[in-house]
Amino acid sequence: NYGSADETITLTDGGSGRIEVASTSGATVTLNNPSSSLTIDAGGGDDTVNLDSLGSGFTADLMIEGNTGYDTLAVGPQGAPVGLVTGGITIPGFPPVSYGTTVEAVTIDEDVVVSTDATLNAREYNLRSLIVTNGSVLTLASDSSATGFQGVRITTSYDLTIDAGSAISGDGQGYAGSQGPGAGATASSGGTYYGGGGGYGEQGGNGDGGAQGGATYGSATEPTDLGSGGGYEGGEGGGAIRLVVNGTLLLDGGIVCGGAPGGYHAGGGSGGSIYLTVGTLAGAGMISADGGAGGEGGGGGGGGRIAIYYGTDTFSGTVTASGGAGFSPGGTGSIFYLHTGVPSAPAILAIATDTGTAADAITSDKTLIISGTAEANNTVRVFVNGSSVGTTVADDTGVWSFDHTGTPLNDGVYSLTATATNQAGHTSALSPVLTLVVDTEAPATPVIGGVADDTGTPGDGITSDNRLIVSGTVEANCGVDVFLNGGFIGMMTANASGAWAFDYTDSSLGDGSYEFTATVTDPAGNTSTASSGFSVLVDTAAPTVAVNSLTTTDTTPQLAGAVNDPMAVVEIVVDSGTYIATNNHNGTWTLADDAISPALAVGTYNVIATATDAAGNAGTDGTLGELTIQAAPSEPIAVDDLVSVSLGSPRYNLAAQQTSVQMTITNTSSTALG
Repeated sequence: NYGSADETITLTDGGSGRIEVASTSGATVTLNNPSSSLTIDAGGGDDTVNLDSLGSGFTADLMIEGNTGYDTLAVGPQGAPVGLVTGGITIPGFPPVSYGTTVEAVTIDEDVVVSTDATLNAREYNLRSLIVTNGSVLTLASDSSATGFQGVRITTSYDLTIDAGSAISGDGQGYAGSQGPGAGATASSGGTYYGGGGGYGEQGGNGDGGAQGGATYGSATEPTDLGSGGGYEGGEGGGAIRLVVNGTLLLDGGIVCGGAPGGYHAGGGSGGSIYLTVGTLAGAGMISADGGAGGEGGGGGGGGRIAIYYGTDTFSGTVTASGGAGFSPGGTGSIFYLHTGVPSAPAILAIATDTGTAADAITSDKTLIISGTAEANNTVRVFVNGSSVGTTVADDTGVWSFDHTGTPLNDGVYSLTATATNQAGHTSALSPVLTLVVDTEAPATPVIGGVADDTGTPGDGITSDNRLIVSGTVEANCGVDVFLNGGFIGMMTANASGAWAFDYTDSSLGDGSYEFTATVTDPAGNTSTASSGFSVLVDTAAPTVAVNSLTTTDTTPQLAGAVNDPMAVVEIVVDSGTYIATNNHNGTWTLADDAISPALAVGTYNVIATATDAAGNAGTDGTLGELTIQAAPSEPIAVDDLVSVSLGSPRYNLAAQQTSVQMTITNTSSTALG
């Protein structure tokens, strides 16, 4: 630990070791040990530390720890400076390492902010956190000549943030044209050369003239290879990006590692590798390892490979490894997800076939397929009443289905649940219960209780109302199909008490006889036998009635008339008295003698006759003054044709067999003889 100015420190080949430099004005360090580390821990001043005279083939670790001043680090006499600022480190660009020197790892124990375009060379970088902002692009260069991993690995102890409009890019950082394990081929046709697209995650597209696209290679689950170049000096492949974020990767910008487009007639480069291990993946940006487009006649590059290992995923952006366009497009590369934490509980969403009411899990089907959702590629274990019945695997979109048709279920109620196990071996909590009801029994036959309005006599089915409501009873909550004269006219659902009423008032029925029937279908889809028919007579015509005219001295006379309905009830109103006449069922009616009470006085009367049929239709006689009561003789004389009548003096004799006689009697004391 050195604090004096203009110090020179040499670490020789004698062995491995660690040098820590704390300088207030500057120091020169020579590292000749091939397995050493250097920590620069500056003090409070503005300092410069130079690494000079690096040994040939030198390998070392470089760590930069925060300070409070403004400092500069330069690697080698040709190195570009790295600016350090208090409270964080701003990197406009990491320096190249010269003289054959390899710095295997750079560790910066501060928050790193990239606010302008910058490039990191192929090696490992260990940072506290990294923010790429202000529309900048941090390019991760690759080294196709290196052994082992040829791209850039960045590990953050905390978060990595890429703002909208900014990006970490490995575009075109892979193998050069016609290079790499999946390089596109070159072929000629008519003296013109064409290139196939580079392959990696999927084959490159063929070019014109028989130029074959490159083949696939590498790992889908741990992709670390560079993308291959397109044929005929085509576009470069994508690079290799490895990000390990122990906190949150907040991606609103882009992580891109695409192949470069091919030139004229050349193939596009394949997409490269994006390999992410993150605590939480969030944001709405893009992750892409797309193949480059082929030039005219050139094949499109194949898509690259993307693998994402995450503890929590709230990312709503896009992830693509599409093939590039071309004479033949490149194929779509691989995208692999693995939840490294405990997966979310799956959901059981449906059964098939769910007969009757859809999605109510009440069915008459005893052989079922159970389906739902889970995290992509999870293994789902299904339980019936708590017992495992088997497993299935969710697809790339998280949809799964389990075939249980080989084990028929008896009628009854069942609890369906499931768990999900991810590829890391973690098993979720139990899913919410889906209650299943298997019911194969037909419901009881329904009953039609009546119609409304049933005018006239209630419950007899004879009505003058031609717009009806049909009602009855069935099993609770069942669906009722209603039929008229055998034809379906509609359906409705009974309430929890089993009562139902079907409104048919939108249709007008003509006069005549009808029969209503009904069937009931329960929630499982089982249908009953048809109900007994309920007969309805619609009669909207009122009967006609008439009163025979009568003149009489009888003050309680018999009345009569006509009525065209033999079943109608005939009501007679005379002098405020109301009487029910007898319908003689032959077109006539009669009100019996002496039925009228009290006796009528001499005069003329309106006899109002009303005939009401069984449907409640009423017809009334419209004539007036049909009944006349005349005065009877004040002293009637009873005579016969066999006797003489003596009235005193003078005396009158009535001849035998005289049938009538007219007399004027003035003797007020006369007495009628028997």
